[in-house]
Amino acid sequence: MQPTTMITRILLLALAASVAVAQAQEKPEGEKPRRERRGPGGEEGGRERGPNFERAGLTKEEAEKLKAAIEAAKEDPSVVAARDAAKQAMEAVKAAKGEGKSREEMEPLVKAAREAGRAVMEATSAAVVAKDPSLQPLIDKLKAARKEGGEGKKDGEGKGPRPERKKKDAAEAPAGA
Repeated sequence: MQPTTMITRILLLALAASVAVAQAQEKPEGEKPRRERRGPGGEEGGRERGPNFERAGLTKEEAEKLKAAIEAAKEDPSVVAARDAAKQAMEAVKAAKGEGKSREEMEPLVKAAREAGRAVMEATSAAVVAKDPSLQPLIDKLKAARKEGGEGKKDGEGKGPRPERKKKDAAEAPAGA
């Protein structure tokens, strides 16, 4: 057997194996698997959760001090109550989604869940400042960075379809569809 024939056979086997692996990873319905999301720094789970200390311009010492205070504040009764309310609000949204409700029907539930999430942040901030008032400037920096970064926008200013696209899509849609 010639070396080029052997190399060709090896390449064909490798190609067949990669195709078999790709087919095995497809979902039973024939959909391809979703790509794993990776957050900043390669962590699993998508976008980074929690405050972004670097964007706020905090030093490592300030960030560590604030992280410790936030962890301690999680046990505060007001924070626990706010977190429970937010969890219930999110469960209501998931239940409505599971029932197949439209976006318009779910909109009040989504708004309530968003507000409950904001209440958790506010309760956590208040608990941190109540324990250590010297952390107020650091929290103010975080809030300013969050607003500057686009988080915490008021309803209607966030992500979602742009109004100009909505009109364009509606105009292009066939009348019988």
